[in-house]
Amino acid sequence: MTLCRLICRSLRHYARGYLPVAAAVAVGTGIISGALLVGDSVRASLEYLVRLRLGRTGVAILCGDRTPPADLADRLGRRLRVPTAALLRLRGVATVPGKQRRLEEIEVVGVDASFAAFSLDDPFPLPAPGQAVLSRWAAEDLDLAAGDTLVLRFPPASATPLETPLARTDTDSVALRLTVGAIVDDNRLARFSLKAEHLPPTNIFVARADLCRALDLTDRANTILIAEDSRAGATEVAAALDLEWQLPDVGLEVAARPDGGVELTSPRVFLDPAVAEA
Repeated sequence: MTLCRLICRSLRHYARGYLPVAAAVAVGTGIISGALLVGDSVRASLEYLVRLRLGRTGVAILCGDRTPPADLADRLGRRLRVPTAALLRLRGVATVPGKQRRLEEIEVVGVDASFAAFSLDDPFPLPAPGQAVLSRWAAEDLDLAAGDTLVLRFPPASATPLETPLARTDTDSVALRLTVGAIVDDNRLARFSLKAEHLPPTNIFVARADLCRALDLTDRANTILIAEDSRAGATEVAAALDLEWQLPDVGLEVAARPDGGVELTSPRVFLDPAVAEA
């Protein structure tokens, strides 16, 4: 009897035992393969959503309630040799005159021409003075189209954080009346956000100069974007910031006193502990 015939007879004889094993192996292989494919698909989807939210952003510097001069972004860009953008981001409320439309907790993003470099594929339509560029979700919620009018309201600028006891909470909000210049979709930074949220943000982009004028600020920003680049990782950005920052960037000034001493001043009510210790 040849080996081949022996194997065939063995398979026929033990077929009832082999078939369940073969079926179990096939089912297990299918489950594992499906899980790997689904996992790769979910990972790719999440990475795509991150790209839509961040655009070409590699590192972001968030200044909190401080508004350093916007040229800090330019200085960092020159030192790192990568594109940068200075933003003025605020939380606000949008209303539509003549309509019962109101949108709470919107993200008002003040941008300039440098922000266009962070769009993924399609060019970002920069808002002209007096205009606003709305994300698709904000436009749908407010029932707005290009050429319509909306009013943005947001808190006034203050050197005193709102959570401090001396902060004023009864100050009137600042109003800004704008015309819708364009409505953008995902590929043109409509989902731009520096927060990990599952819902698409309701962004309204305006000229940063308009925001600064409304808040009585002089060319200020509270967020700096640095384009993704091998020369501009978090470590390199921190090193460049250490070299480029100046006292006015953090709201500090040194003045000479009549008695020959020097005085460190700040528009804030309290000096930060690190500043006081230094």
